[in-house]
Amino acid sequence: MAISRIGDPATHRVDRVRRRAAPGAWFPRALISLVPRDAAVEIGYLLQWVEDSKCEFYRNGKWYDGRQAKAHLRDKYEYFAARNLIASTDDFIDKAATRSGLSGQDYRIRCANGVAVLSGQWFHEALRDYRARMNRTGAIYGGPVARVLSSG
Repeated sequence: MAISRIGDPATHRVDRVRRRAAPGAWFPRALISLVPRDAAVEIGYLLQWVEDSKCEFYRNGKWYDGRQAKAHLRDKYEYFAARNLIASTDDFIDKAATRSGLSGQDYRIRCANGVAVLSGQWFHEALRDYRARMNRTGAIYGGPVARVLSSG
């Protein structure tokens, strides 16, 4: 799959067959070398976190569940990464997970307490918590991203 296909501005989609070919391996191999490994691992963690959080994600006037939020943000990540615009996890949050590129509206996250917060704030807090936990334990996230990065 060519990188130009990954970031096709008409669709902002990656060939979904490629994603299904390797369960858990949703980062196209062509993008792995474009994003620093530490950032890719952290971004993978954040995407999984939003899916697992049971929170809702607001974009362009509608609320979405975590699975849909992850898919949308993953597509935006791939779009920016294919253009070599993601050099850090903060770049991902600021460029892909904070506001709509089409409408300019801020994204929001609403969890069980019912209070909607700006998604950029929510993701930066999740990233701070993740980094603090990794510093305390010396562990590395061993989820799908780490497996993809270490496999080749």
